[in-house]
Amino acid sequence: AQRRKEDGYLRSFTEDKILNVILSEKARLASDEEIYFTADLTAGLDFLGPLDCCALMGNLLDNALEGAETTPPGRERFVRVQIRPFNQGFTLVRVENSFSGFLREKGGRLLSTKDEGQRGYGMQSIAQIAEKTGGSMEYESRDGVFTVNVLLNRILSEEE
Repeated sequence: AQRRKEDGYLRSFTEDKILNVILSEKARLASDEEIYFTADLTAGLDFLGPLDCCALMGNLLDNALEGAETTPPGRERFVRVQIRPFNQGFTLVRVENSFSGFLREKGGRLLSTKDEGQRGYGMQSIAQIAEKTGGSMEYESRDGVFTVNVLLNRILSEEE
């Protein structure tokens, strides 16, 4: 994990070019907001189409950065990304972030904390992408840490 700021340069997180661009941009935004950003990758997402990869990671990381920005002064602000193989044929994407406040849920679904009129379909989009691959999404909030786990089926994705 790197703490230094690298303006204007793409950081190298992975050989997966699309994923690398997304992670580099979000790491730069995190650095601008003094949010500690780490990525631990032992798998890529190149089995997903470029649009799904961008929508999935863009929504996950935008949500995580917004959450980390709510962390009160004196507590570490962080976003941690992990992408790794899981069981046979699956890839697990886990994004954890610090946050403060409460989650708004209705009928087992997370509601947006955005103002009325702003979007807030990110979690729905993430779940749809996971389900499209035959995977799933779940989230939990505990002790000021919000975690989203997205399980993607590599085999089903490649058969499309």
